[in-house]
Amino acid sequence: MPRVSIGMPVYNGEEFLERALDSLLAQSFSDFELIISDNASQDKTQEICLRYAARDPRVKYYRNETNIGAAENFNRVFALSSGEYFKWAGHDDSWTPDYLERCVSSVTRQSYSNLEIFLVDDGSPDKCPEMCDAFARADSRITVIHQENAGQGVARNAALDLCAGAYIMFVDSDDWIDPGMVQFLVEVAQEDGADLVQCGLRAVGAIRSRRIAHCERSLRFDNVSLMREYLVAESISRGPVAKLYRHYLFKHTRFPAVRAREDAYVMHEILGQVQRATLIPQALYIQVIRPGSTERSGFNDAMLISVETSRRLVEYVGSRYPTLLTHARWRRARTLAQLMLEIRSTFSYRKYRRTYADLRDQLRAEIAGLELADQEYDMTLIENAADDRLPFRYKCAILGTKIVLARWVSKLRGTAARTA
Repeated sequence: MPRVSIGMPVYNGEEFLERALDSLLAQSFSDFELIISDNASQDKTQEICLRYAARDPRVKYYRNETNIGAAENFNRVFALSSGEYFKWAGHDDSWTPDYLERCVSSVTRQSYSNLEIFLVDDGSPDKCPEMCDAFARADSRITVIHQENAGQGVARNAALDLCAGAYIMFVDSDDWIDPGMVQFLVEVAQEDGADLVQCGLRAVGAIRSRRIAHCERSLRFDNVSLMREYLVAESISRGPVAKLYRHYLFKHTRFPAVRAREDAYVMHEILGQVQRATLIPQALYIQVIRPGSTERSGFNDAMLISVETSRRLVEYVGSRYPTLLTHARWRRARTLAQLMLEIRSTFSYRKYRRTYADLRDQLRAEIAGLELADQEYDMTLIENAADDRLPFRYKCAILGTKIVLARWVSKLRGTAARTA
């Protein structure tokens, strides 16, 4: 049995597939199986995969007779896996063996040098533990924590239990940061007396990158206005990265031991302690976008954690900020509506129809009796999600799409029926 299983769902991936396969097969860690599930591709994907499978026994190729949809194809590679650990891989992405070194170097080479750096090895099955130990030998500011695999939340908690600095920052291992990020955020925090400083980020994918600025100019908030901004607008990100926190914000707060969206469980509790916050537009955090990650692989059961996190948010706001309760309930309504939209947009309605119905019932209960007041919400999304007729419209849309595609394929093949 291999130590690691890598699952690669693919559909019509001939343009980038060979580059992705080469980068995976060239990894310094070799004890893995690479499971490819071809979702009835119409290009040269099958030819490429068969060639690699014949050349390397770690490559296991499976082909679906018909296209089963993106979400189901992601699930299939996991079902076919046999390794102790599992990782999804995008067919249009590539990996370099030095991604961890790039991340650590971006931190150790900061212009602000008064740092303590914690590298948490969350049960990595490759050479990451040895690399972390080597980094610690080369830089006395680095402390390495080795633990059994328990997820990002528990890994962050391990560092939080030991850190002693006045400020705290999180960096994911496949991301990196601008050389002046720490110094700039610390200076902003000191000048503004801010407990929290958030910067913009640059999202880097396999094909292109884009700058994500949650504001066009610097914004400052007190405690209540910050919570309102988090509930109503999109400027306060849910994730823990691209932020500088004062140490006291985590004195009594830890991330839960869940495998997805653990940040949503605690972000409102962190913001609830902040007395002053500053948002700046500069993109100083570089985030690597993986197409095969949980957040980007279509609808799956892990996304339903948002139902619980949104419920906790409403309870927290109701007890601490009663004047903002309506905003919290509308935010929960939007979360439920977005989950329903995910089910429809990824063609998962048939599989998740009971889940869909339950989400709709929760949505209706949440918005019952609510007034719009001065909301800045996309009400079309919420109203459509609460509409009984949507599943029927959804089925009609799929049927119409299938008919159009069938006619289009038929014409391309030159077999369209001739009319008299």
